[in-house]
Amino acid sequence: KENHAPHIIPYQNGYYMVYGCSPIRYAISDDLYKWKPMGKLFHEPENARDPFILSYNKLYYMSYTTMQRVMVRTSTDLLKWSKPVTIFELPEGETGGAESTQLIAMNGGFYLIFCRWDAKLKNFTYQDKSYVYYSDDLLNFKNRKPIAEIQGHAPEFFQDEKGNWWISSAERPYRGVSIAPVSWQPLK
Repeated sequence: KENHAPHIIPYQNGYYMVYGCSPIRYAISDDLYKWKPMGKLFHEPENARDPFILSYNKLYYMSYTTMQRVMVRTSTDLLKWSKPVTIFELPEGETGGAESTQLIAMNGGFYLIFCRWDAKLKNFTYQDKSYVYYSDDLLNFKNRKPIAEIQGHAPEFFQDEKGNWWISSAERPYRGVSIAPVSWQPLK
């Protein structure tokens, strides 16, 4: 079965991984090396993929992509998930879709980050662009313009042990995984 962009979070005394193409499934591990598949979490008719989990205010938010949308489901226990909510839709008529979503809660607001693919591109279907959106509402990024555009594919923002922010990019701008420091600027 295909597996796109799995996401791992620390959970209880081990680790919890979500993965898919639809159905979205999960696995657990004690050491990050040996994984035990635990089964399906849910099926999305529009081909869910690239799940990401944000823990915020004692609730888990799983974002994932479909062909033209970014969806979110919530859970208190990582096993039972709510019905999906569409938090972002591509404008009608645009081809391709969002990939590799990430949600970040910071400074009283929320950031949605994803890259795009486009079947109309020649030689390579992935754009070298990722987009950052901001919202005061974690469940609504609709009808917003990006606040930043990043050169890179499948971005992952993360913090190191000292709290410094970094971004990784798969395959772009160079072959393999590229990593760069990030400096967040306040919105005006």
